[in-house]
Amino acid sequence: MANIFISHSTLDKGLADYLCNAFEERGLSCWIAPRDIVPGAEWAVSITNAIAQADVLFVLYSKNSVKSTQVTKEIGIADRKGKYILPYKIDDTEPEGAFDYYLTGCQWVVVDPTLGDYKIDELCEIIHTIIKERTSKAAEDLKEKEKQEAEALKEKEKQEAEALKEKENKEAEAIKELEKIESLSVETKADAVVKAKPIERQSAPVKKINNSAAKKERKKLLVGGGILLAVLCLLVVGILSAVLLIKKINAGDTEKADQSGFAGIFDNANEDDFEYEIVNGNVTITEYTGVDTDVVIPDEIDGYAVKALSEKLFYCDSDITSVVLPDGITEIPKFAFYKCTSLSSVSIPDSVVIIGEHSFEGCTSLSKVVLSDNVNIIDDFAFNNCTGMTKLTLGTGITAIGNYAFATCTELTEIQLPDSLNSIGSMAFAYCENITEITIPENILTISDSAFSGCFAITVYYKNNTYSYDISDLVSELNGN
Repeated sequence: MANIFISHSTLDKGLADYLCNAFEERGLSCWIAPRDIVPGAEWAVSITNAIAQADVLFVLYSKNSVKSTQVTKEIGIADRKGKYILPYKIDDTEPEGAFDYYLTGCQWVVVDPTLGDYKIDELCEIIHTIIKERTSKAAEDLKEKEKQEAEALKEKEKQEAEALKEKENKEAEAIKELEKIESLSVETKADAVVKAKPIERQSAPVKKINNSAAKKERKKLLVGGGILLAVLCLLVVGILSAVLLIKKINAGDTEKADQSGFAGIFDNANEDDFEYEIVNGNVTITEYTGVDTDVVIPDEIDGYAVKALSEKLFYCDSDITSVVLPDGITEIPKFAFYKCTSLSSVSIPDSVVIIGEHSFEGCTSLSKVVLSDNVNIIDDFAFNNCTGMTKLTLGTGITAIGNYAFATCTELTEIQLPDSLNSIGSMAFAYCENITEITIPENILTISDSAFSGCFAITVYYKNNTYSYDISDLVSELNGN
């Protein structure tokens, strides 16, 4: 059960993730989407259950959350379940509509992100107090419930005792009535006996049946069945013996077939650390079963080239520290290295063209990333929350940077965007607090106005103009407004 359910708009996810990490570093447990939704689980059910189990619904309140129907639903669920709602206001948007209804009377925490003070310690103190009070109330409620149950049990026992006494009284009265009846005079009983005509019954003659012939017939059947069963058992034993003999005769050929069919699969030193599939004559690595923390994926297995990795290959593997990928793979798939918190080095070959969704999200020890000129897409959340990343080198072929691709990379200080870049997604560099300047390529086609949200010290250059982290004017210019 989590202490805190973090309710937020997807446009504020960068800050929400930042606060989540801050809470958890201070010993509070959090539930946040999409991180804590089990793959394949129904989204609505997961959220409802998580709110029901949480101590506090923490609402990241902003102009974005006001427009989010999901946040409204989450607040409504929390209100129905009697959860403590703690609004966290990050801009000057006033409550309206359902928010005004649900949040009136709540204890608000108001911050100004431009000052860089998120009041983390104050929040933690408030939440600890809430949890303590709710725990105390839960104990009192439990005590009251036990008291009520004890009183109900006592009342039930009282009612059962009264019912038993009533039953005993009725039985005593019935016995007295019976004794009264039995006290009738002998004469009266005799008269009753005389008046009743006796019914004469004649026993039917018993005919004895001679069962000797039937007994002999049953005995004959039993003997015949026993003989048949014995014959069947001998037949089964004979068949099994023949099968075993045939297996023994063919054992040599079977062993040879097995050896020839799998010969050479594990010739390389580390091939036995991987499970894989052969698809269209190429190997796809599906699972790492080894124990080494420095992992080298082979270029080929059993003569087949390694061309692909499966999704979630190293998902949440907190032990691996470095990975060398084979030349020939073209994509780092979804969640491939998700939350590999000890991963500090990864060698990405020149053959890679796509860095998939969430592929390196949460790799907090990853300090340096170099992408070749062949990479053209960095997908959503690819390097989100890589808080240890200090240096990023982008190749000259990148055309798209997805939503939250580098959000909350708080140690990243410098980045150069290539001229090939066409689009930058929502919150792509949100809360990269140490980036002080960045130049937007002149060929850019689309850019989200929240791309640099929370980068309060940044200066954005585009052509001959300069902007702060709020680049809404630049977005309007690109859109022709």
